[in-house]
Amino acid sequence: MLRFGYTTSTEVMEHLKLKDSAVLIYPAKRYLGPTDKERIRFPSKRLYQNALQSFIFLESAPLVGLFDWRSAERALAADVPILIIFAKVDEPGSDYLHHEHHSYHDHGGEGEGSGEGSGEAVVAEVEAWKFDALASAVRAIAEAHRHDIHVLLGDKRYHTYELNSYGLGKMGMDDHSVGLGIRGGESGSDHYSRVLSKPFSSTPGETADGSLSATDVVVEALEYLELFFGNELTPEPEHRYDSHDYDY
Repeated sequence: MLRFGYTTSTEVMEHLKLKDSAVLIYPAKRYLGPTDKERIRFPSKRLYQNALQSFIFLESAPLVGLFDWRSAERALAADVPILIIFAKVDEPGSDYLHHEHHSYHDHGGEGEGSGEGSGEAVVAEVEAWKFDALASAVRAIAEAHRHDIHVLLGDKRYHTYELNSYGLGKMGMDDHSVGLGIRGGESGSDHYSRVLSKPFSSTPGETADGSLSATDVVVEALEYLELFFGNELTPEPEHRYDSHDYDY
């Protein structure tokens, strides 16, 4: 959501330390990093519609933001592609949408379940990433491509339809597999995707179990973006809705 304000008050301009008219963007503090500016000034006194629109939608976007329809539309308005990092991550304000996804052994088989022939469920709990922790871990991706692409985080447990549209519908929901989805290309709406080579631990830097560290994820994502910007990727086939793709 973008809010706009307009004033000609000399008191307000003095408070803002402005000597003449200006257009200012105040990015959402919720997503500001330690080195981000709290306000950004439009670099020209002359206002041209296209330039001003690009400025507003580029500079108001968090360096690493939340994937939803608003962020996707903002990227379209700014005419930049988006990189979505699909992972098991607790999105801000959406705890009530999260449902546990458990894996069950087949019932009644010999030696299956926690007891022989018991048919009991075996649940492998995997801790979800905290949004801020994951955003901080992948921030280097956005810093390397500031203004070239919007980097967004999406909880794969919630964005089932989007996972299918990016060809990532076979990803596990309750593990640390991570998928990369890009929307862009020549048409502006082509979809590209890749599943990272290994799971990404929810503890930053922990790799004793063979999972990827934050540095590994950044390196893989940057290599993937290099292929994308070099026009070396093939778009995913257009996904068509199939009721069998979804659980009810």
